[in-house]
Amino acid sequence: MAEPSLPSEEEDREGDQRLLAEALSDVSAALSSTLELDDVLDLILDRASRVVPYVSGTVLLVEGDHARVMRARGYDDSMLAVQFPLTNLFRRLIETGDPVVVQDTREEPGWIVTDDAKDVLSAAVVGIHADGQVIGFISLDSVETESFTLQQAHRLQAFADHAGSAIRNARLYQDRQTEQREADRLLKAI
Repeated sequence: MAEPSLPSEEEDREGDQRLLAEALSDVSAALSSTLELDDVLDLILDRASRVVPYVSGTVLLVEGDHARVMRARGYDDSMLAVQFPLTNLFRRLIETGDPVVVQDTREEPGWIVTDDAKDVLSAAVVGIHADGQVIGFISLDSVETESFTLQQAHRLQAFADHAGSAIRNARLYQDRQTEQREADRLLKAI
């Protein structure tokens, strides 16, 4: 009886592409299932693991010259609302649009160490794009060095681009809801 042959490198790549396409399809469906910003942010970290396995991670949104942690997994709640200045790492993501893999955070100039994330030794960080701008970042973190590959970071970037559209739509919905509440308040005052 002949032994089964191992898949070729090309078959491996095709399989990876198929899995990525399936994951992105699932992610798109999930992200478009709600217009509530809080739900969208939760879904981003919930679904990111389908694209790149991780233990801890954050979604940060740009606010002026800072990035604020809006959601975190694998950290306690004190990580929420932490603000980071737009360091060289963040600026590189904004300027190039390319994902960044930090193999050893101790070697990365400008890597900010917080009490909650002092054990993070590697990360895959990507920009979240909407309307041609970086509106935020996804950082998937590990307590081991060299935990992420550039290929994984590119997959995460594709995911983040889907997430950017969902965040934009949720913000537009949120703005419209606020305008409607204000209009209703003004009508009641008349």
